[in-house]
Order: sequence, then C-alpha cells, then structure tokens
Amino acid sequence: MNPLTNSQLRIAVAEAMGWREAFPAKGKPHKETERGGILLPYKWVNERTHERSMELPNYPESLDACAGFEKTITSQQQVNYRNYLMLEASHAAGMGMRSREDDTLFCVTTSTARQRCLAFLRTTKPEMFL
Repeated sequence: MNPLTNSQLRIAVAEAMGWREAFPAKGKPHKETERGGILLPYKWVNERTHERSMELPNYPESLDACAGFEKTITSQQQVNYRNYLMLEASHAAGMGMRSREDDTLFCVTTSTARQRCLAFLRTTKPEMFL
C-alpha cells in the first residue's frame, strides 16, 4: 500500500471514529441543523455521537485530536496500539526494533500525531494495510 497522505489519513481515522459525509454525492447541498435559532450547514456527521461539523478533526497534525481516539482504544487493543506505535516511532527515528527499551519508549512518548494515527489504524483497521 502506498503511504497515506495527511488528508487520506485524516479521513480514514475520522471514518474509524464514526464520521461520515452527510451527502457523499457531489453537487448536493449540505444538510442544515438548527442551533440557537440559526441554521448552520454541516458536511460531516458522527454516527456514534450524532455530532455535526463542517470540518473533521485534524488527526494527523494534532495531538489533542489524537487524544480523542486514544480514549476509545479498548484494553484488548492497547497492546497492539503500543506495539504499532513503537514500530512507527522507532522506525521513523531510524532505530529499528532492536533498540534499547528506554530508547523505544522515548520514541513512543514523543511520537507525532501522524505516527499515532497510523498505529491507531493498524490496530483498528488492519485490513487497510494488507
């Protein structure tokens, strides 16, 4: 699989989090919702939380946005997420998996939002990487 762009990564993580386009067909108007008596357009709807938004969270560039998906990782997924994050972070640092544990853990704690997104998708949507 070719490396994902930040835009593709953003959409993939958002979809894994339950976000869907309100109108995926081109040329159709966005739905509107009433908030405080004012009609506001929205493009994205979260099927789990029923939130509506014009923009998706910027997962690949925001650690704050990543904190949102990290809260959803189940206890069974935590080990896989940590391992994938160690792999992403240590690979990016040029260390490989044979590095000292302290070095690898440092890479995890300083991992970028993009690395966290990739580890999250490898954990929750492994079929994307086959």
